[in-house]
Amino acid sequence: SEPCCGTNRRALEELVPPLKSISVLEDHCVHFLNDAPMCCLVRNSLWEQTMSAIKDVNGTVLFHVNSPDNDSMQLILPTLSCHASISSDAGAGSWNVFVGREMRAVIKKHISSDAQLIFLVYALKQPFPTKENASAAQFALSHPCLSVRGDFHAREYSIFDCSGLDSRRVARSSKWLPEKNGEMVVSPHIHGIDISAGVDVALIICIDLAIDDHVRRSGWNRS
Repeated sequence: SEPCCGTNRRALEELVPPLKSISVLEDHCVHFLNDAPMCCLVRNSLWEQTMSAIKDVNGTVLFHVNSPDNDSMQLILPTLSCHASISSDAGAGSWNVFVGREMRAVIKKHISSDAQLIFLVYALKQPFPTKENASAAQFALSHPCLSVRGDFHAREYSIFDCSGLDSRRVARSSKWLPEKNGEMVVSPHIHGIDISAGVDVALIICIDLAIDDHVRRSGWNRS
């Protein structure tokens, strides 16, 4: 399969590749692993828009996202084929991620030992559950592959690899964006997501969509 996303866009000194590549949303046609760090530019409040493009810092479209209803989002490739979808289960505080009818990941809200709201990401194993038995799959979750901590309303958060003891930061969201002259500026409507090599870019975007939905449902949408 071929990578969907390009090559190195920006040096990311604070990110570390995961101990083992994290690939969750691939299929026989495309995978979402970059061999170098990259930065995605994402508009805030995507759930309130019909269709929006997610680009890299060079302006190349990586994905389109579309909200067909109040509880789901579609991740669309540049070829305009729908590759994945994320559905909200607001009552359970979780989001299910599907490729076709296969349930590939679960993103859950969790209160940490230091009483902070975090998000935990679980990659499911084959045979993958389907949409019909998604609820049962929630009870069979094992160890998370990623955890997310930070100020979610401000779009300032970090994503950590849970496979080892050193909590490697493999991705980071920030409202500080790179300019062409190398300086950093704050954008009121867009945040950047820096992603390490070896991490599923599509999965990171789905995590950001879950956080965006959490912000939307909490009634506080700070730009």
